This record gives sequence, structure tokens and C-alpha cells, in this order.
Amino acid sequence: MSNTLIHQPFTEAAHDAVWADAQNTPCGVEGCNGWTHDPNEADSTKWSHEVVKEIFDGSTVEATIWSSRDGIVGDIQYEGYGEMTADDFRAEADKYEAYPAWLRSMADRMDTLSAQAWMEAHPNWDTIRVSEIMSTVPLSVVVLILALIKTAETA
Repeated sequence: MSNTLIHQPFTEAAHDAVWADAQNTPCGVEGCNGWTHDPNEADSTKWSHEVVKEIFDGSTVEATIWSSRDGIVGDIQYEGYGEMTADDFRAEADKYEAYPAWLRSMADRMDTLSAQAWMEAHPNWDTIRVSEIMSTVPLSVVVLILALIKTAETA
């Protein structure tokens, strides 16, 4: 007896359907838009979760923040304009004066998400010493965690 396996080509439509299914699968991560759900990863608990996607200057710069197995991470993508005149450069310089503040706001959001994730991962936070917290996260996140602890204690 002979078994024959017939392989069907993986069409673009099939690929799009698989990605759409993964992206539309509810994950319970607050703010997650499903964009980074991986259809090739069967265990949905190992998926990354895109929680922030912001655009600076229309669409020239895009920042994304997501949670992953490595913690809260992000990236920036820049789409330039091509050829520009001196006046174009001056106009862009005026727009980009706000860019450092925008970057800092993205960093603050990452710290907040990291602090919230730390609190969720440590339900016994009231038994953990500050030195233990400081050994696991950056100082900017420690400050936010301590504020969350203080709020939880007074609630």
C-alpha cells in the first residue's frame, strides 16, 4: 500500500487569513492591538503584544512599544522625504524641535508599562524588599513601582 501526500501551495490569501486570525485573537493584554501576535507560535502565551503605536510628524517617524518575553521593548522607524531644499530642512528643523520631548514621553510610557508588568508578575509585592526591586529593573521603573505600591497600600 502506498500513501501519497499532496501538498497544497500556501497562497498569499491563506497567509493573510492565518495572520488575520492571530491578530484578531483576544489576548487579554490591555491596549494590545494584536499586530504582533505570531501565527507561527502555537502557544499564544509566548506572543508579543503591541500596546502603543504612535506617529510623530504625520507619518515620518513611527514608534512602537510592545511586551515580549524580554520585557517591554520598542522601536522607531523613520521614513525620510528624499531630496530636500535648504528651506525644507529649516521647516523640518522647526517640526523636530518637539521630537526629543516626544521620545521622552515614549520612554515614560515604557517605564509605566514595565512597572505595571512588574506588579502583575509579583502579586506578593508587599513581601519584597526595595533592594530586590532595584536589582531587577531600572531606577526609573523602581520609582513608578514604589508609587504603585503606595497607591495599593492606601486603597
